[in-house]
Amino acid sequence: MAHRNAHLKNGKYLAGVIIIALVTTLLPLGAFAASNSDIKGHWAEGIIEEWLARDLAGGYPDGTFRPNNPVSRAEFVVFLNRAFGVQGGAGEGAVFTDIPETAWFYKDISAAWQAGIVSGYPDGSFRPQNLISRQEAAAILGKFI
Repeated sequence: MAHRNAHLKNGKYLAGVIIIALVTTLLPLGAFAASNSDIKGHWAEGIIEEWLARDLAGGYPDGTFRPNNPVSRAEFVVFLNRAFGVQGGAGEGAVFTDIPETAWFYKDISAAWQAGIVSGYPDGSFRPQNLISRQEAAAILGKFI
């Protein structure tokens, strides 16, 4: 609990940023750094550049950020882990049947699961590629506020 409370110091600022992102579906993440090629002139260019500089967000293998794309469940968890400093312990992974250890988001989903931030579906899956609903995002975000 002390670990979680330490990350709440900047929680209100980050929560505000995340809420804005939820409304505008602005959180594409990936395992690769993005160039600024597709964010120049975008209304959120400044905040995207800040996220990139702080390593809160990344991009896609082709060097794009895709600021208007919807957000997957995996991307959202990765963003929150980076924003709040959630890190997993060694050796214990998530128990989800649809997340192989080779997935780029495996460690982040595992860390969030270990911290009690996320859970899966009754069938044992996490469905990482599904788009995150506002309800799911609010439930996860609520665990940080």
